Amino acid sequence: MKKYTISYSVESVPVPKKRESVVVIHEKKSFYFVDCWLVGKKLNVDFFSDAPKREESITECAIRILKERDVKSDDLRYIGKQFDNVCYESIHVYISRGGKDSLGKNILKLDFEQILRYISSGVFVSKKGVNAFKLYLKKEKGAFL
Repeated sequence: MKKYTISYSVESVPVPKKRESVVVIHEKKSFYFVDCWLVGKKLNVDFFSDAPKREESITECAIRILKERDVKSDDLRYIGKQFDNVCYESIHVYISRGGKDSLGKNILKLDFEQILRYISSGVFVSKKGVNAFKLYLKKEKGAFL
């Protein structure tokens, strides 16, 4: 698994107060994981990249790496069920840790346009061969981050 961390300065932007956000981005049988937490006035963002091992299904890959990120087993069951039902040519984000968003909704499943609106600047960033989303440090209604 590849990993790197980026820190953003935070002023009046609503962001997680503790390490509780895991975002899973799935695109063409590869996975990108974004883990966000607040330290002082810095928002630290870890990006992870991985792909299924030989003879490992896409769902098994997602669950394996989420287990490595300490995601609760209840969330893993939910995510496993959801991954079995998604179109693998599309991109989905699962926000699993913490369980609910700020409006009390259960784990969110976002489509690509929502990803662009809530999480990314619309521009893929490439660093050491890892593709990841830039974060909009902006909270919109219904967004967990």
